[in-house]
Amino acid sequence: MRIWRNLRVRGTDLAALDRRWSAKMAQVAESHALLRWGSVALAHAGDALLWLAIGLVILVWGSPRAREVLMQIGISVCLTALLVAGLKFGIRRERPRGKESAKWSLLPNHDLYSFPSGHAARAACIATSIAVAYPDVSLPFVIWLAGVCLSRVALAAHYLLDVLVGVLLGTSVAVLVTKAWPHIVVFLGWLPL
Repeated sequence: MRIWRNLRVRGTDLAALDRRWSAKMAQVAESHALLRWGSVALAHAGDALLWLAIGLVILVWGSPRAREVLMQIGISVCLTALLVAGLKFGIRRERPRGKESAKWSLLPNHDLYSFPSGHAARAACIATSIAVAYPDVSLPFVIWLAGVCLSRVALAAHYLLDVLVGVLLGTSVAVLVTKAWPHIVVFLGWLPL
C-alpha cells in the first residue's frame, strides 16, 4: 500500500513539474515574435493534411521504394492515430489552456484533450520510418520531429509529457510496422507498390 501512495505522490510531483516547465516554454515563445511565428510554422509542419498531400505526391511520382516506405508510414500513422484517440478519450487530460489550446486543431470541438500529442506521434511515425529506410537523410527529420514537438508545447497546445509520450508511441508503432513489414506485405499482398 505504501508503494502505491509513493507512486501517486511522485506522479503528482511529475505532473506539477510538467505543467511548470510547459508554461515556462509557452511564456518564452509568447514573449518573442520570431519564436512565436516559428512555433506556429513548425506546429503546422506536423499537420495531417500536409502529410496527406505529400503522401499523394509520393504515391503518384515516387519510386517503388518510396511508395513502400509511404505504405509503412501510412499504416504506422493509422495505428498510432487509433492509439492516440483511445488514450486521449480514456485519460481526458485537458490542454494547457483548455478550449483555447484546441484552436490549432482542424476539429477544435472534438480535440479537447492533450495526452498524448497526435502531432508528436504522427511526426515520430514519419521520422522513424524514414530514418529506418533512409538512414543517410534521417537527421533533418529528427530535427523536424523535435521542432514539431517543441512548437506544440510553445503554443500551449500540449504539455511536455504529452509530446514525449506521443513520440514514444509513434516511434514504437513505426518500429513494429517496419519489423513486421514482410508479414504485412503478405497479408496485404494486393497493394500495388
